[in-house]
Amino acid sequence: MSANVLPFFGAWGRLILRIRIYMFEIEDNKDSRVYILYSDEILNNLKLFEESVERFIKTDDRDLVLDMTNLSSLNSMFLAFLIRIKTSLFVERRIIRLVNYNESVYRSLEVAGLDSYFHFE
Repeated sequence: MSANVLPFFGAWGRLILRIRIYMFEIEDNKDSRVYILYSDEILNNLKLFEESVERFIKTDDRDLVLDMTNLSSLNSMFLAFLIRIKTSLFVERRIIRLVNYNESVYRSLEVAGLDSYFHFE
């Protein structure tokens, strides 16, 4: 597993750092860190992703955004992971936002009774 660091200049000429790691990419913005999830494979290999998110929560004060564009569904392990990170962020008075999810992903959260627990955009 290797990481590719992809620096680029965003709006207003400010440097934004993107890091691509195996099944997800990290995009750091002023107010949040965005994790772009690349495939459903992450559902079965949560360890690296979970470690990255936990490290972010402990060392940063920005909000967390999960871009779920490439996920077709969620499993129970991922739902449990979402609850854990939501709780950790809540204690720190921060939020997690779920973006670019499909109907199946939203339905999984709804069936689990978590649709009112998260911020959806």
